[in-house]
Amino acid sequence: MRFLETLARAKSPVLMAGVGGAPLRTGRQVAALSRRLGLPVVTSFMGRGLLADHDAPLLGTYMGVAVSPR
Repeated sequence: MRFLETLARAKSPVLMAGVGGAPLRTGRQVAALSRRLGLPVVTSFMGRGLLADHDAPLLGTYMGVAVSPR
């Protein structure tokens, strides 16, 4: 229950999906979780194909410090 309470208090929560999920073929589960929780998803550079075939609210690829602030 603590996770959901923390999530409810977050100002701009997102799910982060990385390359670790690719060998396990977790794209479908990540997409379902994001829809169920109402959260957008970002992927790591190496995991960007994870959600290619799944309907998920994908924001794009998170590049961290590689991208300059706007």
